[in-house]
Amino acid sequence: MTKFRRMTDIEKDALMRVRKREGNPENFEQWMQKVNDGIGEMVGVSADDLPDVPYRDWFDGGMRPIVAARKAVRYSQGEE
Repeated sequence: MTKFRRMTDIEKDALMRVRKREGNPENFEQWMQKVNDGIGEMVGVSADDLPDVPYRDWFDGGMRPIVAARKAVRYSQGEE
């Protein structure tokens, strides 16, 4: 299992600036909606219909929503 370290406040601020500049969602709810949209386009279901994965850790780590959607779908198919 991968261990994640907690982000410092400076790292969080920097990540938020990057998200704003790139037009990425600023909060977890917006990010998760984009993940759900991606999952829906790929397999026609939502994240709630897939096995649990560490979405919050992925968001905090700066993962793009489409990458998280792909990982979640791959995991549900036994590929991750």
